[in-house]
Amino acid sequence: MVKPAKQDMAPMRLTELFCERLQHKRTPEEHLACPYCSGGEREVASGRRELFCEFVRGRDATHFGFPDDGERHLHG
Repeated sequence: MVKPAKQDMAPMRLTELFCERLQHKRTPEEHLACPYCSGGEREVASGRRELFCEFVRGRDATHFGFPDDGERHLHG
């Protein structure tokens, strides 16, 4: 049995994944900087949102009563 080259065994690195809060793709580094991210690099790299993202639509803990159509809310 032939083993694959070491580089072939390296985990695939995600370049972008969907952000539920902003509704578009973000880099893993941008996810880590998000106030709702409670995971580390490994959790974000897994792409499994339930492991790192605490954002729940309709229950925005950092909203503080600002209007939904205001610039703060629209741009995170």
